[in-house]
This record gives sequence, C-alpha cells and structure tokens, in this order.
Amino acid sequence: MYHCNKCDKNFENRYSYIAHCRIHSNYVRPKNPNSRRNKPPKTTCIYCGKTFQNGRSLGGHMTHCEFNPNHNLILQNMSKASPKRKWSEEDKKKISRRMIEFLMKNPDKVPYKLNHSSKMSYPERVFENALKSANISGWTYNYQNGIYSYDFAFPVLKIDVEIDGNTHIQEKVRNIDKRRDKFSTNNGWIVIRFTANEIKEDVLKCINTLKTFL
Repeated sequence: MYHCNKCDKNFENRYSYIAHCRIHSNYVRPKNPNSRRNKPPKTTCIYCGKTFQNGRSLGGHMTHCEFNPNHNLILQNMSKASPKRKWSEEDKKKISRRMIEFLMKNPDKVPYKLNHSSKMSYPERVFENALKSANISGWTYNYQNGIYSYDFAFPVLKIDVEIDGNTHIQEKVRNIDKRRDKFSTNNGWIVIRFTANEIKEDVLKCINTLKTFL
C-alpha cells in the first residue's frame, strides 16, 4: 500500500501512486530503496576478476576482456563497423611531404637508422681496409645527406659508394634504393653500388672501378 502525504490518498500499487504524485507540482519523486541506482556500482569483472574504480572503466574493460566468451565476436563486429579510412592521393602526398620535412630536421629519427646497427658490416670493413691500402682519401663513412645515410661518401666529389647486402634484392628494398638514388642524383651525386659478394670475392676490382670516378 502506498500513501500520498499531500492529499492523504492510498494506492494499491507503486505505478498508480507515482502517476498520482505527478499532479503535485512541488512533489519530489521518492527513491526506491530497491532501485539499482541506489546500489553501489559493480567494479569487478565477472570474467577475469579485475577490479576498477568506476562502472565506466569496468564496462570498457569487459567489452575487450580476453576471458569474455564473446571477445572475438565483439572484435569482428567492431572491425566491420569501423572500416579503415581511405586516404586520397593528395592526402598521401601531404603526409609524405610532412614526414620528409620532419626527418630532414631530425635525421636521427630516420627509421633505417633506428632499426639498423651503426657498426660496420664485414663487407664494409673489407672495403674500408682496401681504401686505406690504396691510399684513397677524402671519404667519410656513414655520411648523412638529408634523410639518407651513405655507406662511403666523398663529399667534395659528391660520390656515394653503397655496399648492398642480401636484403637489397628484395623488391621493397629495391624501391627504397631507387628513391634514394633519385634523390642523390637530383642533388648532383654519383651513386656507385657494389654487392657484398662482389666485395668479398674481388675487392680490388671494386676499388679499380671506384678509381675511374675519382
């Protein structure tokens, strides 16, 4: 039984009582002690047992919880609902220009330098020793030119000597080398490439080839 304190009427069910109370302009709806809103939020994941400070954090976690039996299905649905953005050619060019500008100002952030050792490879050491034995000077190892690093460079003569390992036969790396060589030649450099096998098999032949450009 529900009783209205404003007009002293009684109601058999809660819904009739609430509907009646709305006619009283200053009436404040009473709180139901059994309502979920009056209960503290659950902050423990039912799948993995982790606890969280609030319900929002808990809800976000449970959606992606690896112990959630629907985890893979949820990820699939999210992937379908959020297709990858398709970049226009103009957008790609803008991003590329900005990246190049950034790397020109910060050559130490070039991905190649971050992912490769600064130590000389064996073929490079062989070539360096051959340069010294032939009394060839004016060269610098690991010379930085813009965003690119040259293996052996003659800055005054603008000659770049590259010692290519096995990775340079890969199509992706070959395309990078083409862009790199185009940048160098456009800036007045001569690019000479020797494979690591050529250096190891006959380094003197490589030195003689280099001498024709000096």
